[in-house]
Amino acid sequence: MENGNLSWRTLEKSDHPFFEVLISQSPKWKELELGNKTLENFFKDHEYAGGEWRVWEVSGTPISVSHHTQSSPSNKKPWLGTLLVHSGFRRKGFGERILDKLSDEMKDKGHKAIYAGVPIMENEWIAFLSECGYEQFKLEKDKQDVQYLIFVKPTMM
Repeated sequence: MENGNLSWRTLEKSDHPFFEVLISQSPKWKELELGNKTLENFFKDHEYAGGEWRVWEVSGTPISVSHHTQSSPSNKKPWLGTLLVHSGFRRKGFGERILDKLSDEMKDKGHKAIYAGVPIMENEWIAFLSECGYEQFKLEKDKQDVQYLIFVKPTMM
């Protein structure tokens, strides 16, 4: 399916209003990831992981925000942290294309896989990652005792 010229750029402070729109369209993400924090505090809380925040665009129109890291503090492996797609662009293949581009980048940098973690009760998120080629790897609990399903997507295929 043709769905436009997908490109990315680094997220800037001027993109925060767009990110806020995505958050408002994603109440479950807001509840589980952002909580009661401001966006500024959310970014500060995630600085330890390093990584890169991106705005994804189709023919110059912002459609998504993502975060990934090439070397997470926990296991020094690449991880997907966040992927939010504007509601007007969901279910059209953009999320999968973004994940494929990130996977290809990790492959080009010599990584054998990219990981993602999803709260175990989030069936829609789990289904999305599974549809995008991520495989269930293991279960893990975070510091707040929330159980996560860890996924891995091989890049060396």
